[in-house]
Amino acid sequence: MLNCKEVVRLISSEDKLSFIQKTELKMHLLICKHCSNYNRQMDSLSKGLKKIFSIKSEENREKIQELEKVIIDNLSKKK
Repeated sequence: MLNCKEVVRLISSEDKLSFIQKTELKMHLLICKHCSNYNRQMDSLSKGLKKIFSIKSEENREKIQELEKVIIDNLSKKK
């Protein structure tokens, strides 16, 4: 069974996970609310950053500011 430190490393990694790693990660996330929250926060942050970088910053400054606010609000709610 993975410990929390190993789970954080796997969640933060861009490496492709093996079947066993994926299974152990899912098992840990089912029983650990802290790692589960961290996983959701990282997912939200990742999606928000992808949206921000897909927008041309000069043309859509307002959209970027709105997205930043949504990300901050979502992260604040999950504490």
